[in-house]
Amino acid sequence: MDSPDSGFPIPDSRFQISLLVVLAYAYGMSNQDPLQVESLVPRRIDEPRLLVIFGGAGDLAQKKLLPALYNLAQDGLLPKKFAVLGTGRTHRADDDYRSLVRDSVQKHSRRKPQANVLNQFEQCCFYQGADVADAASMAGFAQRIAKIESQCGTGGARLFYVSTPPEAYAEIITAVGDSGLSGGKDSPTGIIIEKPFGSDLNTSTALNELLNRYFTEPRIYRIDHYLGKETVQNLLVFRFINAIFEPLLNRHYVHDVQITVAETEGIAGRGAYYDQAGALRDMVQNHLFQLLCLIAMDAPVRFDADDIRDEKLAVLKTVGTLTPEQVQVQSVRGQYAAAGDMAGYRQEKAVKADSQTESYVALRLDVANQRWAGVPFYLRTGKRLARKVSEIVVTFRREPVPLLGGLDCNWRDPNKLIFRIQPSEGISIAFDAKLPGQRMLIRPVQMDMDYNRAFDTQSPEAYEMLIFNALAGENSHFPRADAVEQSWKIIDSIRQTWDHQSKLSPLLTYPAGSWGPDAARNLFTDPETRWQTS
Repeated sequence: MDSPDSGFPIPDSRFQISLLVVLAYAYGMSNQDPLQVESLVPRRIDEPRLLVIFGGAGDLAQKKLLPALYNLAQDGLLPKKFAVLGTGRTHRADDDYRSLVRDSVQKHSRRKPQANVLNQFEQCCFYQGADVADAASMAGFAQRIAKIESQCGTGGARLFYVSTPPEAYAEIITAVGDSGLSGGKDSPTGIIIEKPFGSDLNTSTALNELLNRYFTEPRIYRIDHYLGKETVQNLLVFRFINAIFEPLLNRHYVHDVQITVAETEGIAGRGAYYDQAGALRDMVQNHLFQLLCLIAMDAPVRFDADDIRDEKLAVLKTVGTLTPEQVQVQSVRGQYAAAGDMAGYRQEKAVKADSQTESYVALRLDVANQRWAGVPFYLRTGKRLARKVSEIVVTFRREPVPLLGGLDCNWRDPNKLIFRIQPSEGISIAFDAKLPGQRMLIRPVQMDMDYNRAFDTQSPEAYEMLIFNALAGENSHFPRADAVEQSWKIIDSIRQTWDHQSKLSPLLTYPAGSWGPDAARNLFTDPETRWQTS
């Protein structure tokens, strides 16, 4: 079978309802009965689509993109008329690529593939080698696209996915545009770009200008996989749909907010890229700033893409750029050193022996608006840390009058609201309760909502959510150009002080497997504050 003409099978009704509940939760319908929300969640995309993946046989495609597409097929969410065209400099036959697709899905799918769905999905996959620097090669590539569109009935609704090293972005975008494959500004054709979106403000602005030469902003999907995670997608629903929490998330009740993205692994295999980027550019500019925006933003006028992204931009503008004096007291940077059987950063492959690149960064930022003025936001991320965890911890102020201060309550802890992003997605509330018994002993306890347990089904992978959104033309989960550039302004202000006035913020070392430099504790404005992990 060379073309998909019957669509992918719809999953059985019980599984479908479970999936719909998960999707409904992400779209703000978490308090509805499964049967009531079934008609309110995203359905199979009606419009035909051709997805062209540059780097279609690369590591990201094999581990994430192809398995994500397969799972969308198994869930019955892909268009009935749909095709995937992988491309790269290497030439290979369609059948060879289909074998790669099958192997990728079998190895990396979040659930066991169904034979009939996988067989049908494979037949939707094609491959065409192309050299984007060669006009004749691009002409042949355009002819192959036209042939597949005719064969599979996908029309002219294309979506290009640039899944390559960032140094190839400009050449690919230019080749797609100059060959006419983008279809012009009025075309429904879109493009997905992986991070990083530049390496500073100047390169980011240049990349955005190039993209806007061939595509309209609503058709540009700058993908940040953190924005596809269930907890992240549910942050706005939790905050603005639940009236018991939203009134508490402001300077009157919150003591501080901490955002942690900690990784236990080093940089094996990424040394050449990472030694040029560092933790500030690689993680803070995108992942951590997106989490900051979602927890700090005001309610949008409507739950649509532009209004949501307007509020995110407003947060970044209130943070603003940092002066060298602010960088000195509001930032800590570190680099892991060898410990136990773990090599140090400078011993990693493709890293300079005298590298000054940070593998850890901690920041204190101020969101200077009416809601958050005076509440410190602490951000930290690093490689080779003690535990893999990504979460947002909102710590509330203590009660104004310590009624139980004279009793044996030494284990008391502030109330906390915890958004767990990985490894297990969920939301927790930590509060104090009386210990059973005759004495008035107070101990912290925790109420927990885990996604997989709450919905009795496995959450979709982040790339499934984001690829589906892009295919559907829904862009609220993708950063907009102005917000990307504003984030780079903040990053550049910190980077410039580190690079040109390094004595103000020296590069510290920390043992691999620890929680980073001890000096990160100096960022706290309150001596009782400590770094939080659930």
